[in-house]
Amino acid sequence: MPVLSEKYELIQPDQIKQFWFAISKRLERQFMKSKANDFYFEWDWAFITKNLYTKEEILNNLDSTSGFWDWCYLLNETIAAEELENKSLFIEIQTATSLIKDAELRKKVISIITRKIASNPKLVIFWMSAQLKDSSGIIGLDWDQLSQHKQFYFTNQFLTKFRSFWNWDVLSNNKAIFSIVDEQGIFQYYLQNEIKDRLKNKQFSWNWKILSRNENLYRDFRFLSDREFIEKWDWVYLSQHGRFLDFKLPFREISGKYRRLQDHIDWGALSSKKR
Repeated sequence: MPVLSEKYELIQPDQIKQFWFAISKRLERQFMKSKANDFYFEWDWAFITKNLYTKEEILNNLDSTSGFWDWCYLLNETIAAEELENKSLFIEIQTATSLIKDAELRKKVISIITRKIASNPKLVIFWMSAQLKDSSGIIGLDWDQLSQHKQFYFTNQFLTKFRSFWNWDVLSNNKAIFSIVDEQGIFQYYLQNEIKDRLKNKQFSWNWKILSRNENLYRDFRFLSDREFIEKWDWVYLSQHGRFLDFKLPFREISGKYRRLQDHIDWGALSSKKR
């Protein structure tokens, strides 16, 4: 079999792949595992994972070949979310999946891992803090998911701690981060001040076009008219879709807002706004 070289793969890649997948169903499982790193052509690891090894055998024998297992299958179908609460096992799985060579596949696996532990915010934050300190690159989390986690309380301190990891586009679209009402739906003045501090923090990489489309911002005249932010908003979008002006009110009641924003409103877009 060593004669099936990298050069041969370039000649007939589809046929060779079919060959390797076929013999994966015939050769001894331990032989295939022991030779996983010796060939350019991969065995059919989806078949091997599902049919030739138990979950326990795989997890109890993680080694240099661990990146080959079908981790999407293992995590989706066999490893329960509760098992990932075992921190030792979690690190072992993270170490094993860090060996996955395909970057897109590893990203997919990391996304599954993050989703599996998402219902336990304290555990998620523990591993977020661990990744912050991890210089090896072993710990991986899906920060797109974390940036829209519905059970996080996004304080300015929390945002600052992980500022280099967040997806700021996703955060900019996160309505909860800019809510001025508490969990009981009651307006809280201190939240308004927190949001202002949040928006003007130069360490935060806000996407102002996306912020302009955030429902908890585009309806609030106090934020839109603030002199620190007024030049940053997408006024074409806001003029057409924003809710900072109530056209049902008499003009004299909203004239002050008009005057404050008249140099920023896109009047063409405003005229096309649905009343």
